[in-house]
Amino acid sequence: HTHPDFWYEKVNAAFSAGCLRFDGTIKGMGGCPMAQDKLVGNMPSEKLISFFTSRKLLPKNLDLFYKAYHELCKRINDEKYKSTFRLEAGNILVVSAHRVLHGRKEFNPNGKRHLQDAYYELDNIENNLVLYKHLRGN
Repeated sequence: HTHPDFWYEKVNAAFSAGCLRFDGTIKGMGGCPMAQDKLVGNMPSEKLISFFTSRKLLPKNLDLFYKAYHELCKRINDEKYKSTFRLEAGNILVVSAHRVLHGRKEFNPNGKRHLQDAYYELDNIENNLVLYKHLRGN
């Protein structure tokens, strides 16, 4: 994660220390919802490309990245792919992060809000369903 103003220092320090693998997300999408600073997010791939371009260390197929980048940005901003709704008290939303690009709009940090995240493996859920069915005699 990085703040938009401090990405260079982080990448430069890691690269100077010998790091050869860097992960980023297009436009820095995502981030930690628990961060108190709304400007903290994932490392933007564009910043990584800028950093390595200045050092002439780019892959040969960068044009494929930009083709995919523009297509993803087009789809993300297309209303037909969006679903917007408000969760009310007591609601729960479960998504498979491997299949759904999910996010949220800004929220009032001074308002009452409880965010509880959990990670699960689909295999665990399926195994528990088999167990519960067996215990119930179904």
